[in-house]
Amino acid sequence: MARISKPGLDYFPLDVNFLQDRKVRRISSRHHAAGIAALTSLLCLIYKEKGYYVVWNKDTLFDIAQEACCGEEEMQAIIDDCLSVGLFDTYIYKEYGVLTSQAIQEQYHKIITDSRRKYKLPLELFWLISAENEEDSGESAANTGEIATTIPQTKQEMDREKEIKTETEKGKEKEYEIEKKKEKETEKQEKAEKQMESEIPPAARNGVAQAAPVDVGGLSLGGSSESLLRMNLEAIGVHNEQTVKAVIGLARRKELGGPGGTLWKILSSEYRSTLLKKNEPGDYILWALNHPAEFESTYNGVLMKRTRGRL
Repeated sequence: MARISKPGLDYFPLDVNFLQDRKVRRISSRHHAAGIAALTSLLCLIYKEKGYYVVWNKDTLFDIAQEACCGEEEMQAIIDDCLSVGLFDTYIYKEYGVLTSQAIQEQYHKIITDSRRKYKLPLELFWLISAENEEDSGESAANTGEIATTIPQTKQEMDREKEIKTETEKGKEKEYEIEKKKEKETEKQEKAEKQMESEIPPAARNGVAQAAPVDVGGLSLGGSSESLLRMNLEAIGVHNEQTVKAVIGLARRKELGGPGGTLWKILSSEYRSTLLKKNEPGDYILWALNHPAEFESTYNGVLMKRTRGRL
C-alpha cells in the first residue's frame, strides 16, 4: 500500500547561530526563556503540520502557551514582538491570520526539493517565494522528473510590498531605540528627583522646617518641596487629596507660596496653634490663599495679640 502524502516535515534544520540572531535576541531579552520556548514550539508546529505556515487562532495560542509554560496574554505579546522584529510576515498575519515568513518557506521548499518528494508547489496567496526562484525550482523538477512543475500563485506587486516591509522593519527598529533612550532619560530624571528629596530636611510635626528657600518646579515654600508641603498638611489633619492638590496648585504662585508668602505664614509655628483650632484646616487654607489680603489682616492681628501677651 502506498504511503499517504503529507504536507508537513519530519524534521527541519536549526541553524547553530539561531540564538545569536539579533531578532531572536530581542525576543529573548523581552520574554526570556518563555520567548525562546514559544518560538521553537511555533517552528516545530509550522514545519510539522502544514510545512510552511500555521493558522493563528485561539486553539493554536492555547497549545503554544502550554508548551512554552506561559500565559495566553504573554504568548500573544510574544507573537506581537515576533511580528514587530520581522520573524513573521506582518502583512500575511493581518490579512489572513497566518504565521509564516519567506525564510520559513524557502527552508521548506529546499527540504522538499532536496528530498525529491513528489508534490505540487503551493497555490496560496501567502506564498512569498519570488517567481524567479519558483521557475528555477520548476526547471530542476523537470530535469529529475520527480517534482511537479506547477508554479505557485503570487501576490501582485510582491517586490514593492517586500520593500515596504523592509522599510517598516527599519522604522520599528528606530522606534525601539528611541523608546530605550526615553526610558533611560526617565530613569535619570527619577534618580535626580529622589536625590533632591533626600537632601531636603524633614518637617517637624509641630511646625514648618525653616530652611533656606528652594524653588522646586515653580514651588517655593521656605525650604519645602511639594512632598514636604504634603507632610505639613498631613500633620495638621488635611488628608483629602482634592484639597491637597488645590493647595499645591495655588501655592505655585510665588507670591502665595514663596518665603514670607501667604502659605508660608499659614503653616508657620507662630500661626500653627490658631490654624489647628479650625474645624476644617484644609478649607481654611484654601480660603486664605484665595483671599490673601483678608488673611493678612487676621495674621497680623494674631501676631499683635501674642506680642502684647508677652509684654
